[in-house]
Amino acid sequence: MSSVHDNYVYAYVVDCEHRRLILHTSYPVGDTQEYTDAVFIGVVAHFFEYVLRGNILNAIQEITIESLIEQNAELFKDTWRYAWPILQYKGDLGILQNWLHDHSIHAFDVISSYGLSGWVLAESSELVARTGPFLAT
Repeated sequence: MSSVHDNYVYAYVVDCEHRRLILHTSYPVGDTQEYTDAVFIGVVAHFFEYVLRGNILNAIQEITIESLIEQNAELFKDTWRYAWPILQYKGDLGILQNWLHDHSIHAFDVISSYGLSGWVLAESSELVARTGPFLAT
């Protein structure tokens, strides 16, 4: 994934049915704004915290499945009862790790300078330029 360093996250959309998550971002360039969507496809799970009105990204980077599971071990050990991620691994993190690898799932760390941070487990991600802001209806 290319850079979204210092981009503001002004909205995000989770499309559960189609397993997509989109971070809508903007970056000030002089008197105008550049708009970029960080699109995650084939989402298995995501976790965000510290969502504020003025979120500023530092980076979105791919990390290993192993490091994401290790950093969030307690969360994954507790949430399997709720089918999150959607897999019956009964808290066995080895089963979870193998399943994610077997299904070609990638781990993406969403790192902020301010506000929204967390991670996404998805098949792929891409940055998509937008000509104007996303407007929720």
